[in-house]
Amino acid sequence: MRPSPAARRPTPRAVGRALVVALGALVVVLGAAGPAGAHAVLVGTDPAPGALLDAAPDAVEVTFDEPVTVDPSSIVVIDETGASVGGEPELDGATVRATVPADAQGWFAVSWRVVSADGHPLSGAWTYRVGAGSDVAPDDLVEQAGAGREPGQVARWAWIVTQWGSTLFAAVLAGTVFVRILVGPSDGLHTLTRVVGVVGAALALGAAAANGPHIGPTVDAFEGPASTEMLVRAALMAVATGALLLPRRPGRALQLVAVVAAAAALAVAALSGHARAEGGGALVGGLAHLVLAGWWLGAAPALLVATRGSDEAGPLLRRFSDAAAWLLVGTVVLGLGSAALLSGGPGDVADDWGVILVAKLAFVLMAALAGGWVRFNVLPHIDRLPRREVAAPLAFEAVALVAVVTASIALTHNGPPRAVDAEPAAVDEQEDESVVLSAESDEATLTVIVDPAVVGTNDLHVYVTDRVGMPMEVEEVDVALSSAELGVEEIPVEMSDLGAGHLSTRVDDLGLAGTWEIRVTVRPTAFTQLELVEPFEVRPAP
Repeated sequence: MRPSPAARRPTPRAVGRALVVALGALVVVLGAAGPAGAHAVLVGTDPAPGALLDAAPDAVEVTFDEPVTVDPSSIVVIDETGASVGGEPELDGATVRATVPADAQGWFAVSWRVVSADGHPLSGAWTYRVGAGSDVAPDDLVEQAGAGREPGQVARWAWIVTQWGSTLFAAVLAGTVFVRILVGPSDGLHTLTRVVGVVGAALALGAAAANGPHIGPTVDAFEGPASTEMLVRAALMAVATGALLLPRRPGRALQLVAVVAAAAALAVAALSGHARAEGGGALVGGLAHLVLAGWWLGAAPALLVATRGSDEAGPLLRRFSDAAAWLLVGTVVLGLGSAALLSGGPGDVADDWGVILVAKLAFVLMAALAGGWVRFNVLPHIDRLPRREVAAPLAFEAVALVAVVTASIALTHNGPPRAVDAEPAAVDEQEDESVVLSAESDEATLTVIVDPAVVGTNDLHVYVTDRVGMPMEVEEVDVALSSAELGVEEIPVEMSDLGAGHLSTRVDDLGLAGTWEIRVTVRPTAFTQLELVEPFEVRPAP
């Protein structure tokens, strides 16, 4: 004869000890991974964009403010015929380098694509000329260099869907294990554990495979920056599922193993995103936030199953409601704290990331309201209410779980969360005589630098950022120089897109000292346009 559910049910103190041990173990073990670095920022290129060289360089270089991940196609160099002439990329600290032939002549385009430490791909391109020739690069040279290097939509969505699915199932598994410890085993929870564990592990394996092609078409399956974390998630979900299902009656040790493994399978996501890049409190807070959210919101499907046709639905929901109140407080406090550390505070949150974060908080609030409805309106009358009125708020919480996970995945794909300095090196390294011009709108800021603003060769930089300093990719740009004082008609300027809202070139058209005018028109999106028309002084060469 099988023991009654009450006889098999652990005491509240035992449940609390298991959860505290599990959370502490996760924070110590996963938090020990430490920071991986932040979102990389381009520092410079060699040769400079638009450079006109007398002799070929030994190599082309792209330098960032921290080390990045490269693959065999991270730098592609082509000549005017479209033929590839660059060697295999080499990583030297934070600089990615590719050799080029010593006898190379004419125009060349360099296209680069790397992966930042937080898992986000970065890309850009520029042109330069060696020897005599046209002062303007061929129109489609940059496009040829970058052709076929961006991941396809199928690869991109395969990664997003499998990452989202594995995270959702990991949250449900963590919540199901929590409910099983709270109320003891049942046939319904046994089936739910098996389905969620197997499907979730399969989705995690799919995510591990899809992460590589998502980064770039030349990256193999299971070779992406987050592939290892997804493989670990699949293994942990298998361990948690096996610990509860394989033994006929899992003891407390196996239950603790299941709690730790299931929670770690959800928390491991923090090791491949912004929190891992930031490290410190953001990482520890992010880990704990994920675990508590899984125990609270991820339990909704298990509660639906456990209360179906059960005579103990009232006591079960009361026990969970008591625990859920504390889990909710911990989830919100740790989530907001981690978000503040990642973003630098409300005034520094990047626009898209901030909007998604607010949406996530709204979904959490709706789930909390549903939980409050159960506590104050359902539980006092649960013996008299029909099943559908008990299940409705639980089903609403399950829907909120899907929405929260969706928003969480969207946050990982819209970063970095903190608005960054759009001109990390270019402005700081300018001499005092350099010209810095800017224009602003409600949506974006345009900054133009002419360096050193003397007769002869000058570097021209254009930066486009949103209202809090987040780089904005540019769809179109139109730049021209002229001087009514000197009788110089408008001269079009071809810019190289270096990525991260930075365009640059080297110009030799400022041949006379005096007052010049620069006109810059950029369109970050189809609905946003900024224009700058400003005079500036060009000094005689020293």
